[in-house]
Amino acid sequence: MTQAKRRFGTFEEYLNYDDGTDTRYELVNGELVAMAPENPLNVVIASFLFARFLEMGNSLLSGSNRASDCYPFYQGNSATT
Repeated sequence: MTQAKRRFGTFEEYLNYDDGTDTRYELVNGELVAMAPENPLNVVIASFLFARFLEMGNSLLSGSNRASDCYPFYQGNSATT
């Protein structure tokens, strides 16, 4: 990865920075560091996991028996008290 010459004094300056490209940067010791482009395999894996979690959430909300032993945790959940 290459480092850009731009330096920022505050985090807000970094958040407002736009170089007109799709390059994503991270801020390291006040300097921009270009991040590597997204790996296509990571996108496929993340999409698969998102779909599975969404499916699990929908089955919980609909009362499906398929996930009847799985409950989200939050205060006041009658399944955990």
